[in-house]
Amino acid sequence: MLSTLFYNPIYNLVVFLAGHLPDFGMTIIVTTIIVKLILMPIHRIQVSNQIAMQKAKPDLDALKEKQKAKGLTQQEKQALGMEMISIYQKHNIKFSAMFLPIFVQMPYLISMYFIFYRGGLPKIAMERLYSFVSAPSDIAMTLLGTIDLNSPNLILAVIAGATQFLSLHITMPEVKLSDFKKKSKNIKESFGESMKVNLKFGLPILIIIMLATRLNAAIALYWITINLMTAGQEYLIRGKKQELKDLAVKAKK
Repeated sequence: MLSTLFYNPIYNLVVFLAGHLPDFGMTIIVTTIIVKLILMPIHRIQVSNQIAMQKAKPDLDALKEKQKAKGLTQQEKQALGMEMISIYQKHNIKFSAMFLPIFVQMPYLISMYFIFYRGGLPKIAMERLYSFVSAPSDIAMTLLGTIDLNSPNLILAVIAGATQFLSLHITMPEVKLSDFKKKSKNIKESFGESMKVNLKFGLPILIIIMLATRLNAAIALYWITINLMTAGQEYLIRGKKQELKDLAVKAKK
Protein backbone atom coordinates (compact mmCIF):
# COMPACT_ATOMS: atom_id res chain seq x y z
CA MET A 1 0.00 0.00 0.00
CA LEU A 2 2.83 2.42 0.87
CA SER A 3 4.48 1.65 -2.46
CA THR A 4 1.21 2.28 -4.28
CA LEU A 5 0.51 5.59 -2.55
CA PHE A 6 4.00 7.06 -2.27
CA TYR A 7 6.90 5.22 -3.90
CA ASN A 8 5.32 4.30 -7.25
CA PRO A 9 3.98 7.80 -8.11
CA ILE A 10 7.39 9.36 -7.43
CA TYR A 11 9.17 6.58 -9.31
CA ASN A 12 6.97 7.10 -12.36
CA LEU A 13 7.53 10.86 -12.20
CA VAL A 14 11.29 10.29 -12.06
CA VAL A 15 11.24 7.88 -15.02
CA PHE A 16 9.00 10.21 -17.05
CA LEU A 17 11.25 13.21 -16.43
CA ALA A 18 14.38 11.13 -17.08
CA GLY A 19 13.07 10.49 -20.58
CA HIS A 20 12.63 14.21 -21.28
CA LEU A 21 15.57 15.88 -19.49
CA PRO A 22 19.27 15.86 -20.49
CA ASP A 23 20.57 13.85 -17.52
CA PHE A 24 19.58 12.36 -14.17
CA GLY A 25 20.91 15.36 -12.28
CA MET A 26 18.27 17.59 -13.86
CA THR A 27 15.67 14.90 -13.14
CA ILE A 28 16.53 14.96 -9.42
CA ILE A 29 16.29 18.75 -9.26
CA VAL A 30 12.98 19.01 -11.14
CA THR A 31 11.39 16.08 -9.26
CA THR A 32 12.32 17.56 -5.88
CA ILE A 33 10.97 20.99 -6.83
CA ILE A 34 7.66 19.53 -8.07
CA VAL A 35 7.09 17.42 -4.94
CA LYS A 36 8.02 20.25 -2.56
CA LEU A 37 5.67 22.66 -4.37
CA ILE A 38 2.84 20.12 -4.11
CA LEU A 39 3.47 19.64 -0.39
CA MET A 40 3.97 23.35 0.40
CA PRO A 41 0.28 24.12 1.12
CA ILE A 42 0.26 21.31 3.69
CA HIS A 43 3.17 22.95 5.52
CA ARG A 44 1.35 26.31 5.53
CA ILE A 45 -1.72 24.62 7.07
CA GLN A 46 0.49 23.09 9.76
CA VAL A 47 2.02 26.46 10.69
CA SER A 48 -1.41 28.17 10.72
CA ASN A 49 -2.68 25.47 13.07
CA GLN A 50 0.33 25.95 15.36
CA ILE A 51 -0.49 29.67 15.56
CA ALA A 52 -4.10 28.86 16.41
CA MET A 53 -2.96 26.46 19.15
CA GLN A 54 -0.69 29.14 20.61
CA LYS A 55 -3.56 31.64 20.65
CA ALA A 56 -5.79 29.08 22.37
CA LYS A 57 -3.15 28.22 24.99
CA PRO A 58 -4.55 30.47 27.79
CA ASP A 59 -8.01 28.94 27.39
CA LEU A 60 -6.61 25.40 27.22
CA ASP A 61 -4.43 25.97 30.30
CA ALA A 62 -7.45 27.20 32.25
CA LEU A 63 -9.39 24.13 31.13
CA LYS A 64 -6.57 21.84 32.30
CA GLU A 65 -6.76 23.39 35.76
CA LYS A 66 -10.47 22.63 35.88
CA GLN A 67 -9.81 19.02 34.82
CA LYS A 68 -7.37 18.57 37.71
CA ALA A 69 -10.15 19.06 40.24
CA LYS A 70 -10.91 15.95 42.27
CA GLY A 71 -14.32 14.35 42.54
CA LEU A 72 -15.60 15.38 39.12
CA THR A 73 -18.77 13.61 38.09
CA GLN A 74 -19.10 11.94 34.71
CA GLN A 75 -21.44 14.71 33.63
CA GLU A 76 -18.90 17.39 34.63
CA LYS A 77 -16.14 15.57 32.72
CA GLN A 78 -18.32 15.46 29.64
CA ALA A 79 -19.05 19.19 30.02
CA LEU A 80 -15.30 19.93 30.15
CA GLY A 81 -14.82 17.81 27.06
CA MET A 82 -17.46 19.85 25.24
CA GLU A 83 -15.73 23.02 26.46
CA MET A 84 -12.47 21.84 24.85
CA ILE A 85 -14.29 21.26 21.55
CA SER A 86 -15.71 24.78 21.82
CA ILE A 87 -12.21 26.22 22.33
CA TYR A 88 -10.95 24.35 19.26
CA GLN A 89 -13.88 25.67 17.21
CA LYS A 90 -13.44 29.20 18.53
CA HIS A 91 -9.80 29.34 17.41
CA ASN A 92 -10.40 27.28 14.24
CA ILE A 93 -8.02 24.53 15.36
CA LYS A 94 -8.04 21.48 13.13
CA PHE A 95 -7.02 18.31 14.94
CA SER A 96 -6.06 16.60 11.67
CA ALA A 97 -3.61 19.42 10.88
CA MET A 98 -1.49 18.41 13.89
CA PHE A 99 -0.51 15.04 12.43
CA LEU A 100 -1.66 14.84 8.80
CA PRO A 101 1.15 17.04 7.37
CA ILE A 102 3.81 14.73 8.85
CA PHE A 103 2.04 11.57 7.63
CA VAL A 104 1.70 13.02 4.13
CA GLN A 105 5.06 14.77 3.68
CA MET A 106 7.50 12.28 5.19
CA PRO A 107 6.56 9.18 3.13
CA TYR A 108 6.95 11.14 -0.12
CA LEU A 109 10.30 12.62 0.87
CA ILE A 110 11.58 9.25 2.13
CA SER A 111 10.40 7.60 -1.09
CA MET A 112 12.38 10.14 -3.10
CA TYR A 113 15.45 9.47 -0.97
CA PHE A 114 15.33 5.73 -1.63
CA ILE A 115 14.64 6.18 -5.34
CA PHE A 116 17.75 8.33 -5.69
CA TYR A 117 19.78 6.15 -3.33
CA ARG A 118 18.93 2.64 -4.49
CA GLY A 119 16.10 2.91 -6.99
CA GLY A 120 17.75 0.51 -9.44
CA LEU A 121 18.43 3.29 -11.94
CA PRO A 122 19.53 3.50 -14.69
CA LYS A 123 17.86 0.07 -14.99
CA ILE A 124 14.08 0.54 -14.98
CA ALA A 125 11.72 -1.52 -12.79
CA MET A 126 9.11 -2.07 -15.50
CA GLU A 127 6.62 -3.62 -13.08
CA ARG A 128 6.35 -0.26 -11.27
CA LEU A 129 5.58 1.81 -14.35
CA TYR A 130 2.09 3.03 -15.16
CA SER A 131 0.72 2.12 -18.59
CA PHE A 132 1.07 5.71 -19.84
CA VAL A 133 4.73 6.09 -18.77
CA SER A 134 7.33 4.93 -21.27
CA ALA A 135 10.75 3.77 -20.13
CA PRO A 136 13.59 5.82 -21.64
CA SER A 137 16.11 3.88 -23.69
CA ASP A 138 19.01 5.35 -21.70
CA ILE A 139 19.47 7.44 -18.54
CA ALA A 140 22.67 9.44 -18.15
CA MET A 141 23.54 9.11 -14.45
CA THR A 142 25.40 12.42 -14.44
CA LEU A 143 24.91 16.09 -13.59
CA LEU A 144 25.56 18.42 -16.53
CA GLY A 145 27.35 15.55 -18.22
CA THR A 146 30.36 15.81 -15.89
CA ILE A 147 29.58 14.69 -12.32
CA ASP A 148 28.99 10.96 -11.78
CA LEU A 149 25.90 10.63 -9.59
CA ASN A 150 26.57 6.98 -8.70
CA SER A 151 29.66 7.86 -6.62
CA PRO A 152 30.32 10.23 -3.69
CA ASN A 153 31.35 13.77 -4.65
CA LEU A 154 33.17 16.02 -2.17
CA ILE A 155 32.10 19.30 -3.79
CA LEU A 156 28.40 18.40 -3.74
CA ALA A 157 28.79 17.04 -0.20
CA VAL A 158 30.17 20.40 1.02
CA ILE A 159 27.42 22.32 -0.80
CA ALA A 160 24.81 20.00 0.75
CA GLY A 161 26.20 20.69 4.23
CA ALA A 162 26.26 24.44 3.57
CA THR A 163 22.67 24.50 2.30
CA GLN A 164 21.58 22.40 5.28
CA PHE A 165 23.06 25.02 7.61
CA LEU A 166 21.35 27.78 5.58
CA SER A 167 18.01 26.03 5.89
CA LEU A 168 18.41 25.48 9.64
CA HIS A 169 19.63 29.05 10.15
CA ILE A 170 16.46 30.39 8.52
CA THR A 171 14.18 28.08 10.51
CA MET A 172 16.08 28.54 13.81
CA PRO A 173 17.70 32.01 13.67
CA GLU A 174 17.52 32.36 17.45
CA VAL A 175 19.81 29.36 18.08
CA LYS A 176 23.46 30.36 18.60
CA LEU A 177 26.59 28.30 19.25
CA SER A 178 26.99 30.00 22.64
CA ASP A 179 23.64 28.48 23.70
CA PHE A 180 25.39 25.12 24.07
CA LYS A 181 27.02 26.26 27.31
CA LYS A 182 23.97 28.12 28.55
CA LYS A 183 22.83 26.86 31.94
CA SER A 184 19.27 26.72 33.14
CA LYS A 185 17.57 25.63 36.33
CA ASN A 186 15.19 23.62 34.18
CA ILE A 187 17.01 20.45 33.08
CA LYS A 188 14.48 19.81 30.31
CA GLU A 189 15.01 23.33 28.94
CA SER A 190 18.82 22.97 29.05
CA PHE A 191 18.62 19.64 27.22
CA GLY A 192 16.33 21.18 24.61
CA GLU A 193 18.73 24.07 23.98
CA SER A 194 21.68 21.69 23.61
CA MET A 195 19.73 19.55 21.14
CA LYS A 196 18.91 22.60 19.01
CA VAL A 197 22.57 23.67 18.92
CA ASN A 198 23.69 20.14 18.01
CA LEU A 199 21.09 20.02 15.25
CA LYS A 200 21.93 23.41 13.75
CA PHE A 201 25.73 23.15 13.88
CA GLY A 202 26.33 19.40 14.05
CA LEU A 203 23.94 18.08 11.40
CA PRO A 204 25.57 19.94 8.46
CA ILE A 205 28.98 18.50 9.40
CA LEU A 206 27.54 14.98 9.69
CA ILE A 207 25.87 15.37 6.29
CA ILE A 208 29.15 16.42 4.67
CA ILE A 209 30.95 13.40 6.13
CA MET A 210 28.22 10.93 5.11
CA LEU A 211 27.83 12.31 1.59
CA ALA A 212 31.58 12.56 0.99
CA THR A 213 32.34 9.02 2.14
CA ARG A 214 29.28 6.74 1.95
CA LEU A 215 26.36 8.14 -0.05
CA ASN A 216 26.27 8.84 -3.77
CA ALA A 217 26.20 12.26 -5.40
CA ALA A 218 22.54 11.73 -6.39
CA ILE A 219 21.60 11.96 -2.71
CA ALA A 220 23.84 15.03 -2.29
CA LEU A 221 22.05 16.76 -5.18
CA TYR A 222 18.66 15.78 -3.74
CA TRP A 223 19.73 17.17 -0.35
CA ILE A 224 20.93 20.45 -1.88
CA THR A 225 17.68 20.95 -3.80
CA ILE A 226 15.40 20.12 -0.87
CA ASN A 227 17.41 22.39 1.46
CA LEU A 228 17.10 25.33 -0.94
CA MET A 229 13.40 24.64 -1.40
CA THR A 230 12.89 24.47 2.37
CA ALA A 231 14.77 27.75 2.83
CA GLY A 232 12.58 29.39 0.20
CA GLN A 233 9.46 27.92 1.76
CA GLU A 234 10.39 29.29 5.19
CA TYR A 235 11.08 32.69 3.61
CA LEU A 236 7.61 32.76 2.04
CA ILE A 237 5.85 31.99 5.33
CA ARG A 238 8.22 34.04 7.51
CA GLY A 239 5.33 36.29 8.59
CA LYS A 240 3.40 33.34 10.02
CA LYS A 241 6.55 31.93 11.64
CA GLN A 242 7.31 35.29 13.27
CA GLU A 243 3.75 35.49 14.58
CA LEU A 244 4.19 32.02 16.09
CA LYS A 245 7.48 33.04 17.79
CA ASP A 246 5.94 36.27 19.13
CA LEU A 247 3.03 34.31 20.62
CA ALA A 248 5.45 31.84 22.24
CA VAL A 249 7.47 34.67 23.80
CA LYS A 250 4.27 36.34 25.01
CA ALA A 251 3.10 33.08 26.60
CA LYS A 252 6.33 32.78 28.64
CA LYS A 253 5.88 36.24 30.19
